[in-house]
Amino acid sequence: MLSEDGKQLVYTQKSRLFRTWKRYRGGTAPDITLFNLDDLSSEVIIDSDANDEIPMWSGNKIYFLSDRGDEMRANIWSYDLTSKSVKQLTSFKDYDVHFPSIGPKDIVFEAEGKLYLLNLATEEITDVKVT
Repeated sequence: MLSEDGKQLVYTQKSRLFRTWKRYRGGTAPDITLFNLDDLSSEVIIDSDANDEIPMWSGNKIYFLSDRGDEMRANIWSYDLTSKSVKQLTSFKDYDVHFPSIGPKDIVFEAEGKLYLLNLATEEITDVKVT
């Protein structure tokens, strides 16, 4: 995904999203890389033995899926580009988060068979009422 100014790209080189084995730890677990389109430099910003996937850029943060937490479920995390800190934003324990998609104010995602919104400004999660 491109930064808002179009000068950087955040991506994963590989994916484990549709593999049949979950909670994999090891050498083919995806990492998240930041690529500078001006000087062609790159930096791995999310590097762990967990599965880190689907980077989404908003402002000064990269949002992504990861199963790195204690529950070992895919949840949404954020990476602050200034402080380089990682923070867990959702804490689903029984089901993985699936198919997050970022918009200007929210990330919509599925978990537990329901749709949710993660507000980017407040980091609050709300159920989407489907009628």
